[in-house]
Amino acid sequence: MLKRLNKRFHLSYIKELNETGFRSLITDDTTIVADAGSDQLRFVPEKKNIIVLDHHFYTKADWKGMNINARDYGIDGTHEACGSTMSYMMALVMDEKNSDLFPFFMSGLIADKQDLGGISGMNLKLVDSYGEKFRKDHASILKVRHSKIHLHTPPIHSSRI
Repeated sequence: MLKRLNKRFHLSYIKELNETGFRSLITDDTTIVADAGSDQLRFVPEKKNIIVLDHHFYTKADWKGMNINARDYGIDGTHEACGSTMSYMMALVMDEKNSDLFPFFMSGLIADKQDLGGISGMNLKLVDSYGEKFRKDHASILKVRHSKIHLHTPPIHSSRI
């Protein structure tokens, strides 16, 4: 998404979500934190240049950064939305052409095990809205139907050397 906007960016991973680890991530540039950070904003309350896209429980506090957390909108962050859900929604808000990032959304949803027991909530709305379009437009191996995921993979043939 940022690359398409010709924005320079740097991708970092936080090893520890303690105060030191979180503060080391924050620079004077705009920082986007995905799938974490709601509870860590309290470590940098003075920073305005932070956007957090999260779904975890957190303790409310005063800060100047932007915290976009599924739970603040009545969405169950355990089953109905994850970090990739929030990130995909941000990408769609920026430009609906980013709907082609659907496979990344799905991989995050599955990694967070939010597909177990069926996809629901905001995840299901996104799958219903963009999953079928993606499958049709790109002849994807993903087939999304009735809130279940069926993976169709080509057979693996052994070859002799």
